[in-house]
Amino acid sequence: MARIAYSYQRFSNQEQARGDSLRRQQALVDQYIAENGLILDKTLTDRGVSAYKGKNARQGALKTFLDGVENGDIPSNSILICESLDRISRNNIYDALELFLSITRKGVTIVTLTDGQPKEYGKSADPMQLMECLFIFSRANEESARKGERVKAAYDNKVEQVKRWSESESVEPGKPPIIITSDTPTWIDVIWEDKKSRKGELRLNERKVKTIKKIIDMYLSGVGLSSLAKELNESKTPTITNTKNWGFSYINTILKNRALYGALEMYQTDTVFSEEKQKYVRRRTPTGTVIENYFPPIITKEDFDYIQSVKKNRSGRKGRKGERFSNLFTGLVVCGECGGSMRFVSKGKKGKSGDVTNLVCANASIGAGCKYKQIHYSGIEDKFFDTFKDIPIEDLAGRKSEITIQISKKQKEVESLKSDLVDTEKKINNVVDAIADGLSSAKLKKRLSELELKAKKLQDDAKEKEAELAQRERENHNNKEKFKEILSKANVEGSTYYSRSQINEALKRYIHFIAFYPFHNFAIIKSKAGKDISFDYADAGEIVQSKKAWLKHTDNNFEFWSHTLTDPEDY
Repeated sequence: MARIAYSYQRFSNQEQARGDSLRRQQALVDQYIAENGLILDKTLTDRGVSAYKGKNARQGALKTFLDGVENGDIPSNSILICESLDRISRNNIYDALELFLSITRKGVTIVTLTDGQPKEYGKSADPMQLMECLFIFSRANEESARKGERVKAAYDNKVEQVKRWSESESVEPGKPPIIITSDTPTWIDVIWEDKKSRKGELRLNERKVKTIKKIIDMYLSGVGLSSLAKELNESKTPTITNTKNWGFSYINTILKNRALYGALEMYQTDTVFSEEKQKYVRRRTPTGTVIENYFPPIITKEDFDYIQSVKKNRSGRKGRKGERFSNLFTGLVVCGECGGSMRFVSKGKKGKSGDVTNLVCANASIGAGCKYKQIHYSGIEDKFFDTFKDIPIEDLAGRKSEITIQISKKQKEVESLKSDLVDTEKKINNVVDAIADGLSSAKLKKRLSELELKAKKLQDDAKEKEAELAQRERENHNNKEKFKEILSKANVEGSTYYSRSQINEALKRYIHFIAFYPFHNFAIIKSKAGKDISFDYADAGEIVQSKKAWLKHTDNNFEFWSHTLTDPEDY
């Protein structure tokens, strides 16, 4: 009975597909089939699949053949025909040989047709044949490795050329000498002059830029990511991608993209096999190289650094938010008795008073070591704003007053100085490492001295700006009637969630937390200005025990509150 044969063809790029290679390979296969009286079952083709890292053996046509051999669908005496062994694998010799043996051990004969000369490799291959296999696999792997190195070296040269351009006096953002990547942000359009030589211009898409500026303004005015996505979807704002709706994760991606101020952050992309997904996936990791002035900017680097500082300060402050954002103090209330978070609990509507809502200690509610006592939420907001005077009206209303504009400017200056200081300290460490490695020279020592002087000046400037910032914040003031007016407007049907969410974000910029002492009907606000401000919330007939609450509060050290606070320097 005639043996069954399978023809395997593979090419890793479309240039090979357009040439005469496939036709020539197929002619050799047809000739071999006819001369040996075989039956050609099918031709297996992997188009655009590399064998360098074994990708073709994990997915595609060869993987289908290997699975068939393993489960018995392909007869054990079958023949696999290919032009050369490097069509099967260009992986390292150990993995390549293991793949080769996994096929021949099952009784399948591999036939190569290099230069029209058939060579057979079967289960009983002799030592010389195995040595020949190793030589072919080794040579193929080295060729692929060298090719990869040449491609990388050429790309690195282009990156270095663009980097020198970006640091020159003649730099014009958006007009690099070479467009080194087509993977641009969605708000950047590539206008090709000559795509083959990578010549062209990077331009801002005005419609998308307008949307991004709106996102930045809303975020800096206190709107959180989820609220921002909700507002954009409800206002029917078109997305800047092919997706139908806005999502908070993509908005977060936009806000942390250095391209906002014109910089290109370089990444290394590796194709790796995911055991979990059982397929090859691309993974990007930053290389540490940042090319300034590459894209046309939307904002300044100072503004970008400020956005990152706002993101950092907001992180870790999450809480449940319903359709109405009922708890104005979400992420801010803690139990003074145990230091745990407090939950907002709605008991539903009862009588004329509307919803019956309470604050309860989360630990107490699950019997985790704290005593249970509800705090009626009704009236808490009024009592808080009657007491806390350190937040400007404009911040709550989402408007910028002159004083808040000055504060915002000072905050940007501080963050910009801190960012420059971090970069300078990295450079100092690099010079110190070079000297430690024996590369000491007068030039390096001079450079180290210059960097240390620069770092000292940046530290001094940052302290000075922080002092000015503190002074501006102390100049803030408010009044009770305006607070009540804003809260009243925030509760208008249809705008409740967005407005109250905005107020919540504004509060987080001014206070660390509010500690409630349920058994003493007393609360203490831990402000970011360094003050502890108290208020009582006792219902009629209840006793306020302020002295006991203050004693407990002052006994609590920093560690007790550490999980509710932001970074220690903000405390």
